[in-house]
Amino acid sequence: MNENISPNIQETHEQNKDVESRVQNTFEIGANVEISSQDDNTCHKWYPGNVLATYLVDGVEMVKVEIRPQPPPERPGAKKSYELMDDVEVFDNGAWCAGKVKVILFDGTCFVSLNNSTEQIHFNHSEMRKPRKWVDGVWKMTEKIEEEQTQSVNPSEGDGDKKI
Repeated sequence: MNENISPNIQETHEQNKDVESRVQNTFEIGANVEISSQDDNTCHKWYPGNVLATYLVDGVEMVKVEIRPQPPPERPGAKKSYELMDDVEVFDNGAWCAGKVKVILFDGTCFVSLNNSTEQIHFNHSEMRKPRKWVDGVWKMTEKIEEEQTQSVNPSEGDGDKKI
């Protein structure tokens, strides 16, 4: 420790360096990410991309768009299966877009409507994935997020002893 710096200032400096390194490591140069775009007020899309540079101001990463890491790939060999009315994300015109399964064919491919549109587009399973959200630095399946929110609002009857 530098003798000219008080212990409190030195401690604060070390904490700030720690915070700065966490922020810098969030999206390292070259990292695979997805960038959000709202197309024509109907479709929230996630475009694949790479971090080319970062911009820090006072140790805080400044971004002009919503950005998240690419979700982890699905388990190799895992069989994808979807049911009617499942929420999905489909790879359409270079981006992942939210949709809903409307028709399932015998070969397992699906017709999906994008963002409640009446138009249905045909997709192979390789162009589909379960929707996930990036929440507090962790990937969560969207149905699990909804379950957690429901449980926090409506505690189960077995939890009658707990105070809310």
